Amino acid sequence: MEAHRYPIWFLEQGKLGRGYAVGYSRAYSRRDTAVAEALRDAAWRIVRSRKVYIEAEQGFTEDALGKHFQGERYRILVDTSLVEATARELEPLDTAEVGNMLIVLAGTEPPPAGYEVRVPVPSSAPSWTTKPPKRSGWIYAVGVAPRYFYLQNSWRYAERDAYLELARIVGLKVWDLRKAREGRSPEGVQMTESKAVLSGAEVVARWEDVRKGVFYVLVRMSFSGGRR
Repeated sequence: MEAHRYPIWFLEQGKLGRGYAVGYSRAYSRRDTAVAEALRDAAWRIVRSRKVYIEAEQGFTEDALGKHFQGERYRILVDTSLVEATARELEPLDTAEVGNMLIVLAGTEPPPAGYEVRVPVPSSAPSWTTKPPKRSGWIYAVGVAPRYFYLQNSWRYAERDAYLELARIVGLKVWDLRKAREGRSPEGVQMTESKAVLSGAEVVARWEDVRKGVFYVLVRMSFSGGRR
């Protein structure tokens, strides 16, 4: 599959600084409809970056063959009453159609010169996809998602996964229930629970593994921005 071309502001969003957000939409036949939907989506992300409550649970079973994932449930809650007001303050600074997706850079001031340039996704994986950065005062997390028919869903789910990982880092509890039969390996059930209020979490970078069809999003938050 040929690599998509994205604006630099999409692949390296963290370099823009605060005050910007990326919104997603399907690339509808009416462009104004797609832009309006993406702009509202960007407003939701700005509200989320200010404060978001995340609650997630994961279940695993363990036997002689190892640990097996059994499922997950989660809630990501933001103050939706602020979304419409925030959307009215934003301008669509740049838009791009990538495959069947439309993305918009929203904000109030134009981005630095050169960030509107469209570039192909790098063929080599950034180091952060396998080893998140370590920087004093910051927490980093990586989210991953497979390729979906609608491209925006791949990026949204990778971003969601990164936020869930941040919540696990900030507020994780583990329950481990085991039983061992005589002469046999222990069997058990493990539950993990994450509850956290994240403030100031933001997307830093995105990368698409074109060959494998895997999407990566890197997010970060200051140590003072998360609490249980």
